[in-house]
Amino acid sequence: MCETLIYVFGNGERVKLVIFDLDQTLVNVFPVHEKAFHATMLDIFGINASFKNIDHTGKRLEDVITEYARMEGVTPQVIAMNIEEAERAYELNFLSCARNVKRHVLPGAVKLLGALKTRHKLALVTGSSGPVADLILKDAGLRKFFGAVVTSDMAPTRAAMVKLAIKKSGKVSQVWVIGDSVRDIEAGNANRAKTIAVLTGEHTRKMLATKKPTHIFKDLTLTKKILEAIQ
Repeated sequence: MCETLIYVFGNGERVKLVIFDLDQTLVNVFPVHEKAFHATMLDIFGINASFKNIDHTGKRLEDVITEYARMEGVTPQVIAMNIEEAERAYELNFLSCARNVKRHVLPGAVKLLGALKTRHKLALVTGSSGPVADLILKDAGLRKFFGAVVTSDMAPTRAAMVKLAIKKSGKVSQVWVIGDSVRDIEAGNANRAKTIAVLTGEHTRKMLATKKPTHIFKDLTLTKKILEAIQ
């Protein structure tokens, strides 16, 4: 669990930390992820795989590869022997397929990030690995908004990733987590954060509501309402 700490600017304003998910919250490059996953699973495990056959949303890359391989009957020993190679292959496959990421930034994302950046600290938590996240953030023009970026290779669970982002961000008065999956909300809840679910991913309003997010919005274009919620 995270401690609630207070950081105060000279004008007395309390600073909050807003942690964003990346894929299907700020950008949608799902077709690239799908191609990279298919090629990786075929090359490493001989499996004709698709993200559509598994609830991958909000999970770390290592966990998705492991879960899918087990589902297809690959033994834990074989998975353990090949998981690092699979992750490297995924990164190479993704980097070779990614094009024009900037045009896949979701509506409202840049405006909201810009508005929040003037008032609060921002961090990013993503199930993608470091190289994949770096490419997306750089090509999308989003890296400048985040003081801390936590990727799947930095912590063993989504909740631990959020905890690390909080630690990296320093003292704040309150923490918010914004994401499109139930796992984003669960990770926020595990760290006693306020949460905002957005309906831009594969998890439905009904699914997200079961995790009791503080707010649910259809997407990030509702800048004023999201700012009012966080303020």
